[in-house]
Amino acid sequence: MVRPSEIARVRAALRIARKLLVLTLSVAAVVAASAAPAGAHAVLESTDPVAGAVLDASPRAVELDFSEPITVALGGVRIFDVNGDRVGTGKPEKPAADRIRIPIGARLADGAYVVTWRVTSADTHPIQGAFTFQVGAASNATGREIGALADRLLADQGGSRPVSILWGLVRWLAYVGIALLVGGVCFGVIVWSRAGDMYTTRRIVTAAWVLVTGATVVGFALHGPYAAGLGIRDALDPALWRNVAGTRFGAVWLGRLVLLAIAFGLLRWWFRAHPADDPRVPRWWLVLATIVGLGIVATPALAGHSDSGDYRLLAQLTSTVHVGAMSVWLGGLVMLGAVAMRDPDIDDARAGVTRFSRIATGCVLAVIVSGIFQSSRQVRDLGGLRDTDFGHVLVIKLFVFAGMVLVAAFSRDFVNRLFGRRLVEPAVPVVAGGSVDTDPESDGRTAGELATERQREWRNLRRSVWAEALLGIMVLAVTAVLVNTAPAVSASRAAEGAAGVTMRSPRVVVDVTASPAVAGRNDLHVSTFSAAGAPLDVVELTVTLDLPSKRIAPITVPLRDLGPGHYLSPGFTIPFPGEWRVNAKVLLSDVDLVPLSGSIAIR
Repeated sequence: MVRPSEIARVRAALRIARKLLVLTLSVAAVVAASAAPAGAHAVLESTDPVAGAVLDASPRAVELDFSEPITVALGGVRIFDVNGDRVGTGKPEKPAADRIRIPIGARLADGAYVVTWRVTSADTHPIQGAFTFQVGAASNATGREIGALADRLLADQGGSRPVSILWGLVRWLAYVGIALLVGGVCFGVIVWSRAGDMYTTRRIVTAAWVLVTGATVVGFALHGPYAAGLGIRDALDPALWRNVAGTRFGAVWLGRLVLLAIAFGLLRWWFRAHPADDPRVPRWWLVLATIVGLGIVATPALAGHSDSGDYRLLAQLTSTVHVGAMSVWLGGLVMLGAVAMRDPDIDDARAGVTRFSRIATGCVLAVIVSGIFQSSRQVRDLGGLRDTDFGHVLVIKLFVFAGMVLVAAFSRDFVNRLFGRRLVEPAVPVVAGGSVDTDPESDGRTAGELATERQREWRNLRRSVWAEALLGIMVLAVTAVLVNTAPAVSASRAAEGAAGVTMRSPRVVVDVTASPAVAGRNDLHVSTFSAAGAPLDVVELTVTLDLPSKRIAPITVPLRDLGPGHYLSPGFTIPFPGEWRVNAKVLLSDVDLVPLSGSIAIR
């Protein structure tokens, strides 16, 4: 016969499971809606041959230089002719961590070629692009046809949106699982030892272990298709698994699975040890659990934004502190609401509530300090917050986190009110002059009135704790989107690699862009548009550059026609930095010439 107490425990666990399910579903849609293939994290700085170059002879190899170390195992660099047929190349070489060299096996015939590339940046995110070059002066295809071919080839390796959505959800579930696992164990071992013997604690911690383990396995399988730009069916390809295992991401996530296997054994021992009878855990268990826990919370730092950019070692350390403090805080909140605060005896749960309140305060400070360092490292200035997707998502995270801190302040106030002198019931009545008085500290309230007010504050605290936990899970959801977004410094670096000017008239618009916009060799792209913004094919276009501050006479820019309204001057030398004046003469018909003028800044 089933005991009523066991039925009550099962019902309580089911109610908690429903709450957690509602929390999960409420933010899953946010992550799914925001998931998209990641933008550039590393930046392609140069190529050899340069984009748009016309070569006298076939190159022996194609080289690409990036702004940070990259991995090519799950992507590739491919060369195609004008028919879309792939040209035979040798195995990719890595002369340096941030450089790829692709040997060309046979001499390329005269004509135009498209190079597509897809690699994985140091923070595990795929990046891709394409450029063209030409061998010989003549080409058997127009610039417009080559551009269309490059766009089509690039789109073919652009990745699957379902894979990107699932990848974003998996990372978020991994964060939630880590928070509940690490925070739950810390709560039961450090904060309130009685929790270790409770049915609800064991179910939450076990579910957290299953969640983070499952997310890690699925994420490992999904990373191959995600990085290589393949479909979701390719997640079951063992060849991709082997390739993923050879990357830094694969090593880190496989290492997490090893740590989780050790954690499973530690949890089994802890559950059988009956912590309520003897709250002291052996030193060997405490040391091993600490090492395993630190290893688990370090895995996001070892395969994420912290592994790229400046101050990497310090960034990985602060990111580990950030994840660990957030896990202890958020996981402890769930345990507080689901375990400690379900006890109807307020004084019995006092030790757990007050101790967690002090620990949570330290966690908040650690999250804030480490978050400031990480944000300043990845954003650098207010322009990064204003002008990049990373900045926009970071602002959203800061607002949600600020709401969480605000609710935490209310929670702390409720704790102080509950367990301060003001709401402590008098143990014995005070006898004065033959009459029974109340304790002076109770402000004249009777024990019954104090008990009623304490119950009200207890309910307020419980609501505040669950609101705080909900906001914490939302913070993790925004974080899952943030780690899939190019850091503002990377996006800004890519934007800083070009400068341009748009010159307008009622009949024609001319746009001139110089890349990388520094003194020396630049690729100049010139486009002509109608007043309505449509590409405009003109009879003739002449562009000159001059630098009045140094009295440099106009230099004619040689333009190559790539298609209607699109011209290119590859490797054009701009000798000095400064504000160069751009003059364009657009011949719309035999007798209709439109002059335009503007300026472009060269660094």
